[in-house]
Amino acid sequence: MTPIEQSIESIVDGILLDYGNGRTIDRLDPFQQPDKEVVIDMIGKLIRIVYPGYSRDKSYRIYNARHNLSMLIEDVMYNLNKQIAIVLRPRLGEEEASRRAQEISIAFFRAIPDVRAVAQTDVEAFFEGDPAAYSSDEIIYSCYDRHYSLISQKTRELLTRLDKDVAHGAPVRLSISGSAGMGLALGSHIPFVQEVYATKVAADMYLPGTDVIIELGGEDAKILFLKGTLEVRMNGSCAGGTGAFIDQMATLLGITPAQMNEEAAKAERTYTIASRCGVFAKTDVQPLLNQGAKRADVARSIFMAVVNQTIAGLAQGRPIEGNVVYLGGPLTFMSELRACFDEALGLTGLCPENSLYFVALGAAHQAMEDIKLTDCIEAIDAFHSTESYNALPPLFETEEDLSAFRARHARAKVARRDPEGYTGNVYLGIDFGSTTIKSVVISEDGELLLTRYQSNSGDPVPHVRSFLTDLRTEHPDWTVCAGAVTGYGEDLIRSAFGVDFGLVETVAHFTAAKAFMPDVDFIIDIGGQDIKCFKIHNGVIDNIFLNEACSSGCGSFLQTFANALGYDIAEFAQLGLAARKPVDLGSRCTVFMNSSVKQAQKDGADVTDISAGLSISVVKNALYKVIRCSSAQDLGRHIVVQ
Repeated sequence: MTPIEQSIESIVDGILLDYGNGRTIDRLDPFQQPDKEVVIDMIGKLIRIVYPGYSRDKSYRIYNARHNLSMLIEDVMYNLNKQIAIVLRPRLGEEEASRRAQEISIAFFRAIPDVRAVAQTDVEAFFEGDPAAYSSDEIIYSCYDRHYSLISQKTRELLTRLDKDVAHGAPVRLSISGSAGMGLALGSHIPFVQEVYATKVAADMYLPGTDVIIELGGEDAKILFLKGTLEVRMNGSCAGGTGAFIDQMATLLGITPAQMNEEAAKAERTYTIASRCGVFAKTDVQPLLNQGAKRADVARSIFMAVVNQTIAGLAQGRPIEGNVVYLGGPLTFMSELRACFDEALGLTGLCPENSLYFVALGAAHQAMEDIKLTDCIEAIDAFHSTESYNALPPLFETEEDLSAFRARHARAKVARRDPEGYTGNVYLGIDFGSTTIKSVVISEDGELLLTRYQSNSGDPVPHVRSFLTDLRTEHPDWTVCAGAVTGYGEDLIRSAFGVDFGLVETVAHFTAAKAFMPDVDFIIDIGGQDIKCFKIHNGVIDNIFLNEACSSGCGSFLQTFANALGYDIAEFAQLGLAARKPVDLGSRCTVFMNSSVKQAQKDGADVTDISAGLSISVVKNALYKVIRCSSAQDLGRHIVVQ
């Protein structure tokens, strides 16, 4: 016998010896094991009991179901008792195993109705693509993300996540909806569902009996009248009274939209604020803040402006009544905005569960074709934007051009002096602008010692007090000989702190401009909410150009777009320097610009192109809407930009 054969003999002897220990896992006696054929037969009959139409047995119909069901259950129960008892006998003994097997069998058959209820949801969900769902309408995955104009990138990331975590490579039914989704869907050959139709589909399924839907999105607003003939009222190119409007107002207040909702809950009074668009609303809000209006009152007033814009601008006299449903991000996240709608309409509207996803739900229910998400991702990767938007030449053709621009502007610098070690007389200047406070301290020789640039946050006095307190604490050996204040809040700051002089803004601008360019003949100042342009003739201000009720094309205009796209203003401005195809956005106001930017996103413009386009639009607005010049010669030869 070979060594291997000897090893095998030894192994066999060892295992047989272990068999003799009578372990419960041993089933050497065929009469102590369940019968495979009997178990298979029972499963077949159980399927007929749970799914009576499964076998297509013509004799198994409702009129003879009792007889057939009794026979099936009797047969299966007898065999089930027997097979369970076989399994239990080695551990419980003959008599106890038979008794326990009968209890288990009866309990099992009594649970058949519950088993069928679970089976029903599984079968429904199976046909919708998810055998583990509780029902065919269950949401098994959802996410709510801002795309910040990176539509293709964000969609690709979402589909990749879905394929990995949910679909696991299996085909799904997919369609895209939404204002920014059409270009992507068409370019990638993915089914598209119009968002109004998707909303109606979801409302019919989840909220039958709805009469009116009010939906506020990021830049659009809709009212759907569902009772009788469907009628849809939508905003056109104006984004006033939408989520973007609320974001602008929150930025102006120096708070987040969520904090704005909290503030509105504490309001004691309501002011009248223009509801046509964010531009005119800013013109109303900023003076209120500068005059000391409570932030809570202003926040609620802004919400009421949104309500007025929606009801007056969209409903246009048609009654909003019956079962009213609120959808969209602003109405979902802002309870005080819903309360303002309820107050104005004289009813209590409903903001349902998953209100953020109604358009997506409707699109999901309209998806008809099976498709693999990996194929969709490949289609999106292959999709190249047509870049059909009107583009302008880049701000700088080469890096050398950009370097020359920076070097030219770097020459205009204020003389500075290290404040450490300086003692003596100093002079204080405060510019209280529409959105920011600029404070400076200069020496007797006009050298700049200290500066501070900060938002007024709608409550300027504490900011100025903080600066003055720091000035006295950190430099007790300085003597403030005089101070002057200019800007929107001139009177407020003079009254609050006893500042020596109040200075008209135009004079302050001219004085500073002459320090850099003694022969200046034109000054352009673009502030947070205003544009001021001065013509200088023979050393005096000869003509002044100001923007009127509209604050578009100003600093807050750019800051609003920067924040909406997820950037701070400094970073956003730098991005525009590298743009290759700046978007031609014209010189329209902020509201219409929202729509133009959104359309440019659909057509493939990236953030750098949008940043450069917005900067160019600011210049055009100043030239064509404020100054109304016909040529560059109208401006002059020595221009200072501030």
